[in-house]
Amino acid sequence: MRLLGRRWEADGRDALSPFGRLALSIVVSGAVGYLLEYIGTEQLHAFSNSNPATIYAATAVWAFVLGPLLVVLRKASILIPMLIVGVLFVVLVLFNHYHFIMWQFSAGSFQEIGLWAPRIWEFRAGAILGLHHPLLIALAAGAIETVVVPVSVIVQKLLTIKLRKPPAVTLEEIRGLFESSVTPLDALKPKRDFGFVFMRIIFFSYGIYFAYMIIGLLVGGKSLPVVGMFFISPPETVNTIMKLTLMITLAGVGAFNEGVRREAAILLTIGHSISVGASLWLYFAYPVNPVFPDDHKFLLSSVVGDGLLLVVLLYYVFKKHIEPEDFSRVEDVELRTPASSLMRAFFLAFGILFTLFTVAIIYYRAFGSPDSGQGAVFGGPDPLVSNSLTKYGTVAAFGYFLFAKPGVRKYLTPGLVIAFSFSLIATIIYGLQGSTVLITRRGTIAVLPWFMMLHVIVDGTGLMLILGLRRLLYHVDYQIASLRPSSAECVMGLHEAFRESSQEPELSSREVLQRIDKHISGLRSRRRGLVAFPFWLIEHVFPVLNWFRPPFSTISRVEQRWMLRRYVLRPSYERAKAVTAGSGRVHVQDR
Repeated sequence: MRLLGRRWEADGRDALSPFGRLALSIVVSGAVGYLLEYIGTEQLHAFSNSNPATIYAATAVWAFVLGPLLVVLRKASILIPMLIVGVLFVVLVLFNHYHFIMWQFSAGSFQEIGLWAPRIWEFRAGAILGLHHPLLIALAAGAIETVVVPVSVIVQKLLTIKLRKPPAVTLEEIRGLFESSVTPLDALKPKRDFGFVFMRIIFFSYGIYFAYMIIGLLVGGKSLPVVGMFFISPPETVNTIMKLTLMITLAGVGAFNEGVRREAAILLTIGHSISVGASLWLYFAYPVNPVFPDDHKFLLSSVVGDGLLLVVLLYYVFKKHIEPEDFSRVEDVELRTPASSLMRAFFLAFGILFTLFTVAIIYYRAFGSPDSGQGAVFGGPDPLVSNSLTKYGTVAAFGYFLFAKPGVRKYLTPGLVIAFSFSLIATIIYGLQGSTVLITRRGTIAVLPWFMMLHVIVDGTGLMLILGLRRLLYHVDYQIASLRPSSAECVMGLHEAFRESSQEPELSSREVLQRIDKHISGLRSRRRGLVAFPFWLIEHVFPVLNWFRPPFSTISRVEQRWMLRRYVLRPSYERAKAVTAGSGRVHVQDR
């Protein structure tokens, strides 16, 4: 028997009361955190605090943030809290470095000219472990800080080791008793091909870049590689956020739903074709701008990167494809209703409008005044102009696509809603800062007090119309009064996933949905929301927690059944050994 036992086995902490476990974790985590800070400042002199009280504030953070976290995740893999601590400290170190810097724009980048206030702490000689770049320092410091997690856990187990009791029944015995009544994992595990792998590569490539961009913007990292460009023009930064979100959502749906992988590949191909074409146009049509001398290099690297993805995407566009049966059935039935006709007309107008926006950006880049108005917004930097063209062109393609193929709306519309939501949130955040200030391609400052408000109107109106018409569609065609469209799709997805395909559950899914909605409608308003809430969790939250899947209703039936069996409806002996075992009650309540 191991000295400290396996993580899923009962240890001495389980013998304590909930308050006792929390108090122990807070005290031990605070003590270990203080020890790490003390060794770093007083013994190794790796860094120094500008205020002597900082070490006590850091100790409080270790105690009252990490302490409860370790209690919640005490049965999870130790890597989970270590990853959380590492990421948080990377962001904190970057914030401490960049937040206090005064910047001046010159020679195409932001230059440090001093500090407006002392940093919270300073690393000795501005380096750690021989690393001088702020990003490398943050990664190294974040990795070092994660040591507190395993040390705290080990100390807690050692302090309570005498309270440890052997389990009355082992997990192996429980498994042997119930395994025959549980569907084996291998029976439901989907067969995944290179198309799945390729879409996930696209997803995580864009996802990591998106996370890096957001972190850089939040910490004010104007000298971070690539990130500095996003501080030049806030409107085009918002467009870049939406462009990346579109690519991420398309790749997610394409990976987990083979039935619409070709459709997702077509839209990704259109987006990457626009990106490559726009970058080549800007690269060859205009000379190197002395204000932004690195733009041409970035455009060329964008052509290479997007071009490589484009080659593989074209294979899936032209690959022989069998259209799922339910696509035609949906088109035959739903196109006859007024709500569906209105939705179809909206997407056509939507595509035309964003096509005009795309043409307008080209016009303003070629002929607009770079010192004011739209010409200043879309006059540069050229990599951001390319991103704006990609965003508006891809959104236009979405409109035409959803107009022509109503059967794929349920799979692709959620991604469009997510992209507009991110864009709207970013626009509002920038708008709250006051007038939009940007640096033109001539290096001058342009102030546009009205632009973000216009952006909010355009994106907000588009989002509200999509949500409103979608709600109307489900209210009229599906006769749904209480459930939201996403929750309604989740109900039908769950029904189809639980029943065998031989029973043709898709034929009865609407009837099941209507019965559930009718039952919820008969409840009081407060209870109505509580009953509908689990469907929202399954649709939106659980897929993200389980390795960043797209919404539940947008993935294929095979993937739905695999997700439910692998992560939600697991027997107790599997939940106990799961990587995120400590959060198991979020997915399913123990009986």
